[in-house]
Amino acid sequence: MDLMFVTPEGEFHSKLNAFKDFRRPHHDVGQPSYVEWGGPTHEEVFLMHVNKHFPSNTDPHQ
Repeated sequence: MDLMFVTPEGEFHSKLNAFKDFRRPHHDVGQPSYVEWGGPTHEEVFLMHVNKHFPSNTDPHQ
């Protein structure tokens, strides 16, 4: 599965791939050889990607 990010104009911006980017699967889905136990969670990977490609110009604490 790929999560695709596009600009408001509909142009490709970036993507996350379920096999390449989400390296820490839930234990119920198996243990492929690429698993990095102890790495960032899927949520953390997703949020890091969003922060990298779509930085916020506002301080949420204001």
